[in-house]
Parts: sequence; C-alpha cells; structure tokens
Amino acid sequence: MTGPAGALTEVHSAEAMLYFVLLQLVVIVLSGRVGAHLARRTGQSAAVGEIVVGILLGPSLFGLLAPELFGYVFRSVPPAPMQMLSQVGLLLLMFQIGLEFDFSHLAEARNRRAVMAVGTATLVLPFALGFAFGYYSAPILSPRADPLASALFIATAFSITALPILGRIMIEFEITRSALGVIAISAAAMNDVAGWILLAVVSALAVSQFSGSGFAINVASIFGFAAAAWFVVRPLARRASARARRIASSACTAQPSPSGGAPRPASLAKKRA
Repeated sequence: MTGPAGALTEVHSAEAMLYFVLLQLVVIVLSGRVGAHLARRTGQSAAVGEIVVGILLGPSLFGLLAPELFGYVFRSVPPAPMQMLSQVGLLLLMFQIGLEFDFSHLAEARNRRAVMAVGTATLVLPFALGFAFGYYSAPILSPRADPLASALFIATAFSITALPILGRIMIEFEITRSALGVIAISAAAMNDVAGWILLAVVSALAVSQFSGSGFAINVASIFGFAAAAWFVVRPLARRASARARRIASSACTAQPSPSGGAPRPASLAKKRA
C-alpha cells in the first residue's frame, strides 16, 4: 500500500510531467507559428516553415548551441506524452485530408491512369537516384554499414512521400477539390504504401545480412501477414461492418407501435395499415 510520501511523490511527478509537456507545446506551437509566418512572407507554404523550425528546434541547432537549455525543455521528462500527442495530431490531419479531397474525380479512367503513371514515376526515379547516391556515399556517410544495405535504405527513403505534408500543402493552396489535387494525393498514397512495403523488404534483407535463407523466411513472414490480413481479417471486418449497417438501418426504420408497445419496423407498419 502506498504511503503519504509515495502518494505525494506521484503527485509531484505528474505535475512535473504536465509542466514540461505544456512547456514543450508552447515552444513548438509558437516557433511553428513564427516559421509559418516567415514562410508565407517568402512565398512558401506554411508547412515548409514549420518543418524548418522543427529541424532547428532539434539537436541539429538548438541542442548544439544551447545543450543545457535543450535538455531542460525536451529531455527532462520521457518523450512518451509528446509522442502520443503527435500521433493524435497526425490522425486528425489524415482525417481532415479525407474530408477535404473530392475523390469522385477517380471515377474517370484517364485520372486513374494518371495516378498509376505518376505514382510509378515518383517511385522508380527517386529509388534509382537514392540507390546511386547511397551506394557511392556509403564510405563517407556510413563507413561501418554494408554499402548495399545503406544504398537500399537511402533509396527507400527517397521513394517515400510525406503524405500528410503533401495533403496539408494542397489544403493550404485550395486545390483539394480539383482533379490535379486528387491525382497528386492518390499517387502519393500509392507511393507511400509501396514505399513502406519496400522498407519492410529492405529491413528483412538487412536483418538477414543478405542471407538467402534468412531473407526468404523474413519475406515469407511478411507475405504471410499480408495474406492473413487480406483473406482472413478483411472478410471478417466486412461482415462485421455489414452487420453493423443492418442493425443501424433496422433501428432507424423502426416505428413506435400505435398501442404504445414496442417499436416495429416501418415495412410491417405499412402492411398493417
């Protein structure tokens, strides 16, 4: 059983956690607003200014110039609360992207073909450039890593699109209802999915140390998980969703009985009328 001293310590710990989380939020939000204002003044998107400010607030500049102050602001408490808040913010941003874009443009075949062409081009070309850059820069940037593994990781990083940032920029430019905006965000989504699959494959390669048997086991595990999700989880989710819709539909169409009894479906009420 926790005594008074232990309870008091827990209270002080929670208050310290709240204080530092609020301090971090104030620093991040105010700095982001300043960066967004400066970016707009130079003709750039506000998201660009916020990204630049985020880099400057990290160990690259703030931590380098004022390590003690940086440690006080960002290292005094565990990063878990801020990480959870960032994930919530990302979920809300993705939800906003889904609300803002008019995906009815994809009903046209030419727009779907454009999505496939743009998505393929923006995946293959950056991957090739990233692979060449990563392979020849490996002795300088990552001398202890395998050059092939380093090249594959950099190529994958070049290939992945920052989907939330792209969506935020297009929302700011008010092109979310146009065919151009829908093609761009759809190609980015396709690129993002393919990029994360590539990252999984490259990670499996690196973990297996380019061993054929180890890589085969890791890749088989990935495809096994994907097959289970597609052939097992997806049908179960569809059935659960259909059942929920039927229940909601029957509840909405139910009407109260004239005698004051339990409600009955509207179709039955029409027949008896």
